[in-house]
Amino acid sequence: MGKLITRDRLVRWRVTNDLQCPLCNVKEESIEHLFFKCTYAESIWRKLLQWMGITRQAMERKHEIAWAYCHAKGRSANDEIYRMALAGCVYYVWQERNQRIFRAQQRQQGMIVKLIIQMICGRGHMLPRLRRRLEELNFYP
Repeated sequence: MGKLITRDRLVRWRVTNDLQCPLCNVKEESIEHLFFKCTYAESIWRKLLQWMGITRQAMERKHEIAWAYCHAKGRSANDEIYRMALAGCVYYVWQERNQRIFRAQQRQQGMIVKLIIQMICGRGHMLPRLRRRLEELNFYP
């Protein structure tokens, strides 16, 4: 993920001079900002944490990865769902960023949360040990 071509890198390469994050339109876009610091992305992650029943605040990218490494590295249903949610959040935030830049299209955070949960449920329902837990989580924040 450290190789993503965000606007801070493009400015250094003199490709553009626009640093503004296309998701929040407030801060400068960087990898650190885009994933979990941006108010748009942070809102998505906060709702996913709520959906999973995790009662803590969203953290910066490196702290989220460290938390996952310590608390979600096992094969339990909760661990696998957390990892799928984390990967889905990063994927859909990057996809949304690109949609806004290259297609001038945008979606609300709630739609992204719903897409991530649907993706997790679609993949997880094929595995019996995940299916039970997903049925317990069967609501949208």
